[in-house]
Amino acid sequence: MTICTAGRTSARQAATATPGRDSPTRIRSRSREPNILFDTPGSITVDTQLPLLEMHTSLKVDGGPDQQLFFGQYAVNFGIVVESTGRDIDDVTISHINAQRFNYDGIQLCAKPNAGQGTCDGTISDVLIEDSGGHDNGSHGVFVYGTDIDGVEIDRTNAFGNSAYQLDVASSLNAVGSIKNLTINNSEGSLGGISAILVSAGTIDGVTFSGVSGFFHQNGIEFVGNDISNVTMSNTETLDNTNHAILFRNFTNSSTTGSVSNVTINSATLHNQETPRTPQKGILFQEGTVSGITLNDVTLGDMITGLEVQTNVLSGLTVDGMTGRTVNETIMLNPTTSAANLIIRNSEISSIDGLGSGAISISHPLFGTPMIDSLVITGNTIEQSDDGAIRIITQKLNALLIQNNTIRKGTGDDGAVILDINGDGSNNLIKGNEISGNAGPGIFLCCNASQPGSVRVTDNKTFGNDGLGIDLSPVGVNNNDAGDTHAGINGLLNFPEIVNEAGGQVSGTSCASCKIDLYLSDKDASGDGEGKQLVASTIAGANGDWSVSVCNFSFPANPALTATATLNDGTSEFGPNFSLTAVIHCASGTPSASPTPTLGPSQNLQGDLNCDSNVDGLDAILALAIASGIQQSPIQGCPAVGSGSPKFGDVDCKGSVDSQDALAILAYAGGTSPVDQQQPCTDVGAVLPS
Repeated sequence: MTICTAGRTSARQAATATPGRDSPTRIRSRSREPNILFDTPGSITVDTQLPLLEMHTSLKVDGGPDQQLFFGQYAVNFGIVVESTGRDIDDVTISHINAQRFNYDGIQLCAKPNAGQGTCDGTISDVLIEDSGGHDNGSHGVFVYGTDIDGVEIDRTNAFGNSAYQLDVASSLNAVGSIKNLTINNSEGSLGGISAILVSAGTIDGVTFSGVSGFFHQNGIEFVGNDISNVTMSNTETLDNTNHAILFRNFTNSSTTGSVSNVTINSATLHNQETPRTPQKGILFQEGTVSGITLNDVTLGDMITGLEVQTNVLSGLTVDGMTGRTVNETIMLNPTTSAANLIIRNSEISSIDGLGSGAISISHPLFGTPMIDSLVITGNTIEQSDDGAIRIITQKLNALLIQNNTIRKGTGDDGAVILDINGDGSNNLIKGNEISGNAGPGIFLCCNASQPGSVRVTDNKTFGNDGLGIDLSPVGVNNNDAGDTHAGINGLLNFPEIVNEAGGQVSGTSCASCKIDLYLSDKDASGDGEGKQLVASTIAGANGDWSVSVCNFSFPANPALTATATLNDGTSEFGPNFSLTAVIHCASGTPSASPTPTLGPSQNLQGDLNCDSNVDGLDAILALAIASGIQQSPIQGCPAVGSGSPKFGDVDCKGSVDSQDALAILAYAGGTSPVDQQQPCTDVGAVLPS
């Protein structure tokens, strides 16, 4: 060992000092850049205590390029120890040191040791531990211990087989100490006792992990603090940890106190190869307030629960790209007071063997979360959930969006999407999802009849489910009532009834001024729905009558239609199926709002500006072009648009061809409403006088 120092203790004095088991040699230095270099080739077996390095500033310990290996053979308490009696520790570098088989810690930093209390009562700052490790020791592999710790970096340091923690950075003051600006890069803890990596202090602020792994422990990576903030983890990997892969908790293990905020986890792989399946939780947050959490690209092995949040208040959570299988909930959020600003998107999750309790669950475990505000669940694929692919239980639900998800093959009979709203709520939308092949209803909405919430349901593809496509509590078809006075979720709004189809126009009755969504029916056994594909939409009149064209839809053989009504942000169940017993006849075999009249020589239809015996969108484009001053080449055998008297194309007879004429033609072609003109102007679609 080469020791270079300056100050009161000479190199010769230090080198000739006799170490003792209970009175280790203390090497003191006030030099700015002392260097302690262990340059003995091979390994060193230590049968007495190594020199205890007592320095408070500017210390560098280097084991050489090949990494010095120390064996304690369990006859010595510590490997490398940096202590500072009565002083804080500042500016320390430990490189290329590997300490194995010591009774306690392989590498330890302790500021102001207090033997009576077993604590370290000083601060630690500006520490670098690199290319080092501690293996098979009786307590920690690497242990950094002081009251307040600021600016510790651990790089390329691996620890395994230690009985307690592999890498441990902790405040000796527990709930009132602090850790700031901690960085751990490309390091690993494995094959040990409690946690692979522990960060513990009352306040934890500013932690960056990159390329960190934790294998075969109770917990892979554990944060313990009453105020944890500004944590970033990337390229994290865990394997077969029996409790949790990544854990954030306070000192009382309570979900009612403490806070964690501004945590980002990018590219985490949480493996599991054990049977029975462990860990219990992939990622667990257990604090009184949880906010500003972002999880990107998280891959789960087979485990009990992927993400769980136990808290009073949850505000700001984004899960983007979670993939894997779980026994119970993949994402379980249990706020006891409120939840807001939550996004779950672009994830592919399923239950193991269809035994899960629900893929995405948001609820207090006993009585539901009192308030959920602004929740987006979009772009996910969820399969084989046992108790609801999406289950939300709350007393008040506002601004929910469930959109563009694929939910299929669920095994639970309660429903694929379950919203249990025990109070009021508004601005909630379920749109554009495929919900198919589930054991229960596609969408089940319930429950409080005295303070019902409201949910709009539109443009979903629900088919092949054993229950109804949309089921408003109570379970099963809720028949229409006179005056629509039933109370319940969505007001138990009466569903529309289809009464006729003629010439491509489907008509029916519903609540006054309701929005009507007409669907291709999956011919559910109940006779009502499900809605397999949206065909068309319209608005009912003040008397509840409605009519809409279906000429633009390509029907399969032997089709049936069903419909829903929406009023005041609430949607009905699907109405009775209406079978289309004959081929739908539209004008000239092309989409039109009404059958084609019989034309005589030199006759045209009002609005047929290209003289193809059909009023459609092409005619509207011609009118709009003329209105915009764009001249069109004449069509052979057809009058020029804007020529003649009255002007050809002036469908509203107001003296010019303008955008209003184009809109009138487009309205007729789309079948959104009949276009009747004031006489003597010819109706759009009717035969013009010759």
